[in-house]
Amino acid sequence: MALCKAAGVIHTRTLLRAKGEKTEHYFLDQLTSEEKNLYQTAMPVSMLPLETAMKFYSLAVPLVYMGSSIQDGLTSLAYDTAKNNLQGIYKILVRFSSPETVIKQTAKIWKTYHSKGAAVSEQLGPQQGRFTLTGYPDIPDGFEYIMDGFIQAMVEMTGVKTIEITHNLSNRDSMTWDIQWE
Repeated sequence: MALCKAAGVIHTRTLLRAKGEKTEHYFLDQLTSEEKNLYQTAMPVSMLPLETAMKFYSLAVPLVYMGSSIQDGLTSLAYDTAKNNLQGIYKILVRFSSPETVIKQTAKIWKTYHSKGAAVSEQLGPQQGRFTLTGYPDIPDGFEYIMDGFIQAMVEMTGVKTIEITHNLSNRDSMTWDIQWE
């Protein structure tokens, strides 16, 4: 079973609590007692099963991003989480980095946040890069949208305004996210 850091779950918990007690209770009622415990006790250093985190995200998206498709909601959730988690000195460091550097660093820190898979980045040309994830063919469906949102936020924080991300999961042994920016 693959594990991931709980940073996204903690931000999701904050967003749900901001929606009110009734919304949070509705969310919690959809979880098993074990899932509730993981959700309520998660700390920044906690590692949770990625499948469980994805369940939390999928259940939270309709409540937090009402009217959005699940794909758009997952992308928005990851985007907002990245922006929330990269405050203070990190925000300044990213702001003075290039998109190429940010994509490269995203690949380098993969193992800090995930127990499975390996990530690499490459520059495809001017203002083009690729993030590739290997060794994780059973990654949960929907995770591609989480990566879309995270990459979008990271590259945008460098000051780039126009960003296009295309993911390709047709080969589950080597999934790619192509990024172009202006």
